[in-house]
Amino acid sequence: MFGRCSTSLRVWRSWTSMSPWPALDQLVDPVSNEAIRLVSHAAASTSFQSTASSTPRPQPASNSAHGPSTVNAREAAKFRELAGKWWDPLGPFKPLHHLNPTRVEFMVQSICDHLGLDASLPAPLRGLDILDVGCGGGILAESLAKRGAAVLGIDVNEEGLAAARAHAQADPRLASLCSYRATTLEDLAAAGNKFDVVIASEVIEHVRSLPTFVSSLAECARLQAPVLVTTLNRTPASYMAAIVGAEYVLRWVPKGTHHWSKFLTPTELTQLFRAHTPFHLWQLAGMEFNPVTGTWSLGTNTSINYAACFTRAAANAPLAEEPAEYPPPEQ
Repeated sequence: MFGRCSTSLRVWRSWTSMSPWPALDQLVDPVSNEAIRLVSHAAASTSFQSTASSTPRPQPASNSAHGPSTVNAREAAKFRELAGKWWDPLGPFKPLHHLNPTRVEFMVQSICDHLGLDASLPAPLRGLDILDVGCGGGILAESLAKRGAAVLGIDVNEEGLAAARAHAQADPRLASLCSYRATTLEDLAAAGNKFDVVIASEVIEHVRSLPTFVSSLAECARLQAPVLVTTLNRTPASYMAAIVGAEYVLRWVPKGTHHWSKFLTPTELTQLFRAHTPFHLWQLAGMEFNPVTGTWSLGTNTSINYAACFTRAAANAPLAEEPAEYPPPEQ
């Protein structure tokens, strides 16, 4: 499944069979119409309570001694305004719903590879405690729970968490496996919370103090736990796709959703973990969108969206770098 390039990095090879983009009714549960109504109502109720006063509701404050807060208030406010839209498959999070199966595929396979689990089982993540950082409305958290994991989703926006709770309550299985908490990552780490897997998906480009963020991710990870990150690369291709295309031409997401200057290259992300954590890059994959077929797939092109899995570096293990060429040269 993986190829090894000359820089010792394991890179996800393109899959031979490409499944078509799931139909919209396959992206959400059969109860989604009712769930969307409940989510919108829950988010609106929370939003009304938070705006009833002329003084803006403060975000959860960080009392951590780990360093500066990771919370970017301006970024948090953008997502607070969209809280009631998380589970609308035709709304501003439509691209995330479509990307979700591909990022989950990478995560499940990487977790199982690292922990020696069988990814082919119906619930391969059963028994694992997973932390979903910046969980928003719970799209990723529910997908992981459906594969057996007990998931704690954290976010600084109570409005988004209200939407996540409302949607999960429509399915008793998910309600028992998904829990949500309004807190910062650094405060969770300072309290000594540990997990079998730590995930920060589509969030690192929205935070302040990257050193504090990655060190807190590492501190929440148990000894054998992997840390997984999905994000956008900072390349001309990502600017054209994520900013010009998605925000201004196709209007898939609201303008200003992303700031290209905040995107991290795989090398920068690897160096960030190397400088502030005992973790090294273990697996890397591109998440590739084909505009002709309308499909997402895992591959070796990390120029726009990519997924990375970090594990604790062994004393004599070489540290991975970004691959110099795609596809990896044949061995």
